[in-house]
Formats: sequence, C-alpha cells, structure tokens
Amino acid sequence: FVTQTNISKWFKVSAVLIVLFFNFKLNQFYFSSIKGLNEIAQSCYDAAEHIEENSVVLPLDYSENWLTGHFSNYMAIDKPMVILENYESDKGYFPLLWNYDEMPNVLLGTLKTNDVSCLYWRTNPKNASKIIDYVFVLGSLSNQTEGCHLEAKNAILNQYELIFSNPRCELYKFKN
Repeated sequence: FVTQTNISKWFKVSAVLIVLFFNFKLNQFYFSSIKGLNEIAQSCYDAAEHIEENSVVLPLDYSENWLTGHFSNYMAIDKPMVILENYESDKGYFPLLWNYDEMPNVLLGTLKTNDVSCLYWRTNPKNASKIIDYVFVLGSLSNQTEGCHLEAKNAILNQYELIFSNPRCELYKFKN
C-alpha cells in the first residue's frame, strides 16, 4: 500500500542545493585539517632518511595533537626498524604481538625505564640490555620544562645528539 505525495519541484531543487552546499563546506573543513596532518606525516617520513636500518627508535609525541599519536609509524614505511610505540602489538586484539620473551632490556641511554616514569615502552629486564638508538620527538623537547618530562629531556640532551629537525619534529641519535 503506497501513497504518493506531491512535493513541489522548487522544494526538491532547494533541498538538493542546501545538501550540496553543506557537503562542500564540510569537505572544506576536513581538507584544511588533513592538509596540516599531511605535513606532519611527511615530516615523520623525512626523519626516517636519517635512521639506519634495523635501529630501535623511541618516539615521543609532544605535538599536543591527539590525532598524531601514531604518526611516528610513518618512519618505517621504507626501511625496517623497531618503533617502540606500537599500539597494535600492545593491545592483544590485533594479530600482532610483541615477543616479550625474546625482547631485550631496552634502555634510554644509561637510564633504566623506571628512571623516567612518564615514558613507557615495552622492555624485558630479564634479558640482555639494548640501548635505544634514536629518539624521535614529534613537537619539540625544548617545551618540556617540568617533572618527569624535564628529566627525560635532560637525559636525551646529555646522551643523544640532534641529527635532524624541522618545525614539526626532532631526531636524536645515541652518542656512542
């Protein structure tokens, strides 16, 4: 049982034009957001040129943008490396898990994990030690002025050297 209603042609055209207008405005809004994120992702990718293959990288996100939490993973697009921030392998509901039994005791320079409690990465203190080769900072270390983040900043600046930077990120390499 179907009834047919007559909707005037001007109403249909007006409704379509209104929907198209708001769709266009929404796309403009998304484009402006995505453009900035694309520049950040490209900065992460550019930093990878300065990282040796099979290195261990500790990413720190000081960008104050919740959308960039996993952008450090763009560094591993073209070369193998261990990025200590790995959401998928930490959660257990993805088909990828850390091999905790084989994982080394990963250290930030000569510091131990619990020496900088605001930083977190998977490590296994029962195994041989491995010093983090690179620290990748999304944002800037210079903005860290208090608490544990200041301790981390001082540890990085004392034991690592800045090898790459741009307005969006910094890359530090361990001083051997």
